[in-house]
Amino acid sequence: MGVSSDKNEDTNGEIFFLNTNFEIDINNLYDENSWYSSLKDRDEEIEGIKSLIIEEFNIIMENTKKSLNDYNKNEKFDLSLTFLKDMHFVACTSNSEIKLSEGLIIHYYNFFKGFLKAHHNSYDFDDGIVEMIPIKFILYHEIGHVVHGHIKLLENRKTNNEAISTLDQKSFEYDADAFALSRIYDEYNGVIKNSIDNCNNSEEFKKGFELMLLVLIFEKVILGIVIAFFIIRKPDDFNKFDTKKHPPTFYREVLAIESLKSLLASKINVQKIFVDCELTLTKYVGYDDSIMQKFVADILDNIVHVDDIVKNWNERVKYEVKKYSRFPVEGIDFVFEDGKPVLKGTF
Repeated sequence: MGVSSDKNEDTNGEIFFLNTNFEIDINNLYDENSWYSSLKDRDEEIEGIKSLIIEEFNIIMENTKKSLNDYNKNEKFDLSLTFLKDMHFVACTSNSEIKLSEGLIIHYYNFFKGFLKAHHNSYDFDDGIVEMIPIKFILYHEIGHVVHGHIKLLENRKTNNEAISTLDQKSFEYDADAFALSRIYDEYNGVIKNSIDNCNNSEEFKKGFELMLLVLIFEKVILGIVIAFFIIRKPDDFNKFDTKKHPPTFYREVLAIESLKSLLASKINVQKIFVDCELTLTKYVGYDDSIMQKFVADILDNIVHVDDIVKNWNERVKYEVKKYSRFPVEGIDFVFEDGKPVLKGTF
């Protein structure tokens, strides 16, 4: 099934999208020919989007550097960004470089922006603010692997010939997702705070205005996170669970949404927005009942693995990561109370 500009109308209440000229074969996401054929002869547009992503990356890096602790002052923190024409990954990271799949990342940008234009009446209010959400999530996730010490820990284990279990690697993914969500939350919460601080109306008006901004912005944050996972979801996501380094994308969505819920402290109905996003995208892709029944069955059959990942992180891995992390570690250095981080230990 392709995604094209002729699917952006509302017929009998049914939602169709995407308001973009890019063709995407959702059922064959890792077919390089399918993705790159839609990018043919569009070099100027592609370079424009890549420039926006590079600009966003530089801003994110500067903001991250400002937040680093002084752990290991002799260790330089400076990541470069590279685009590769490779469909075997979305992004990967070393201690010095983030690599992005050019085809996938361009489509992420257009997919999300096109959906916002087609289906959000408030798009004009914040088009320049939120259109990069899936890209931000990917970039922050990869940066999280570095600043939270995952890569350093893996390198040391390899040097010492220590085993690296797939459960530990899934725990790193869980932590990197949580890091990305927390940074995105901080960024947009800062936007909201600045808007409220610059408002000269009554306190009652400010409270209503703040809630309106929370809904306008964070419903798009949730949509962006869901799309970041949904667009690479594959039918065999649950196959060979024990041997894969990454958890199934749906579990990552759920865990990420849970992280966002703790940050927002029930200020908006995160769960309802998440479910609405899932249903809308599922309907568009055209999953029939048999596909959905199998998907739900796979989720229920494997749900214990989610608890295993969280338990592994909380009981063991986070204490190893703490040795190398350049950010506070949740549950060791701080806990969340009413959506706010409260210091627990010495950082």
